Amino acid sequence: MTATDAGRVPAAGMPRAAAWVSLALTLCVTAWVFWESQRLIRADFASVAALEQVAKWVARTESPPSVQAWESARAAIERAVEIVPDDPAMHEVRGDVYVVAGSQRWFDAQQRQTCFREAIGSYRKSLQLRPTEPQTWASLAAAYYGAREYGAPLQEAWARALALGPHEGQVQPMLMDLALATWSDATPEMRNWVEDTFENAPESSRIEINKMAATRGLRLSVAASAPSTDPLPKDR
Repeated sequence: MTATDAGRVPAAGMPRAAAWVSLALTLCVTAWVFWESQRLIRADFASVAALEQVAKWVARTESPPSVQAWESARAAIERAVEIVPDDPAMHEVRGDVYVVAGSQRWFDAQQRQTCFREAIGSYRKSLQLRPTEPQTWASLAAAYYGAREYGAPLQEAWARALALGPHEGQVQPMLMDLALATWSDATPEMRNWVEDTFENAPESSRIEINKMAATRGLRLSVAASAPSTDPLPKDR
């Protein structure tokens, strides 16, 4: 073999090595895609019926017919979370499941508090994975309210939901209700937002807002200079 031939050996080997590396990478990516798709399919299969049911419970178009029905949905969601622990949406649904339970009378006060604490943990986990979702921040604030924590954690979650979703149709009613429900503890930002929203709303929307306020023992009104919030008469 001449010196020239010897010099050609590495050059011929390099394309082969690159081809093997490319093939190995392709196989790895293909295997990962297959594994990921199978994982998602398993999670969907485990939870699809429960997801539909929980969505109806959260929307309050239906109520859990029994603690057994709720437990069945909870178990399905728990299995899905085990399969896809990195899915923020599944952690959010787990939080929804426990909020639903915390709103039922099957459990005593201590058990309901435990449910809301579980919900808080799930929403926070979801936000670790997807920190810019306004609905999850609003749900977290609602879970703090259910746990009777009306201070800084609720207020911070409320503010994040407002900042991230100022025009989200599902978020705004939640924020309004939470601000009215915690009026005596509400921050100036919360109160100002309620008052500004009410003042700038059309009459039909003001009526709806005041229906919400009435459930909290409040009435909103637009004064000559700025809106005010007055307690409802005692006889109502």
